[in-house]
Amino acid sequence: MMTGLVYIASPYAGDVEANLAFSGQAGRFCMMQGGIPVIPHMMYPVFLDDTDQAERRLGMEMGLRLMEVCDCVWICGDRVSAGMRQELTFANRIGKEVRFVSQDEIAVSVNNRQMRLTGMEIG
Repeated sequence: MMTGLVYIASPYAGDVEANLAFSGQAGRFCMMQGGIPVIPHMMYPVFLDDTDQAERRLGMEMGLRLMEVCDCVWICGDRVSAGMRQELTFANRIGKEVRFVSQDEIAVSVNNRQMRLTGMEIG
């Protein structure tokens, strides 16, 4: 079941390390569902400074442009940050299908997959 390009919105600011780890899990979960994850906040901070308001705004604008070519938008996690609210508002305005995916749904699926892989033997 291929769902096409899936824009992943999840928290970034705050505990950046934990939030990026969760974004990676959300991307894996999306892939396991047959989607192709698009996670702008995992690539733009590599060359943009999120603490600089002009650069943050630019990153958001580029991310929203990416959203336009995605097939749907997933709002991932149990809280919606200010940036995610902006993404959700834009998704609704341009008529994107939006799915809310809880942190537990992602964690259970990714952990179950990891446990199956750990139990496999090669050779």
